[in-house]
Amino acid sequence: MGYRAIARTTGEQFVLGGLAELDRAVSNESYVDAAAKLANASIAYFADDNDIIHESCEPDSCDSNETQFKGIFIRNLKLLHSVAPNDVYAKVINASANSIWQNDRNAQNQLGVDWAGPVSQVDASTHSSAMDALVAAIGI
Repeated sequence: MGYRAIARTTGEQFVLGGLAELDRAVSNESYVDAAAKLANASIAYFADDNDIIHESCEPDSCDSNETQFKGIFIRNLKLLHSVAPNDVYAKVINASANSIWQNDRNAQNQLGVDWAGPVSQVDASTHSSAMDALVAAIGI
């Protein structure tokens, strides 16, 4: 199974952070290498041409697990970026955060599911996921 398939099926959003933390603990290059392969495959699969992360259920058929995915992924991508800086990671984090703020918030500053906009399917899950991306971008 290739890294693209693994990324889609194993919960890479958690694996990236775990591998980054393992690298911090024992400084083993193999952890960062594995995380980089997963991150790059995930970005290739989930990012659009503007480097904004999407979920296949968008814009209006996502459940609360699916809406949380992107935020967890971005949060852990930022963690990986902190131990192995990469321009692509920074670009995806910043593009997603900028688009959320410009295109995916309503008049009450609630954040929706489709980070490219327009704002739709707003709930606690979509809002917290988008907040993960905004907070990650602050640290870049």
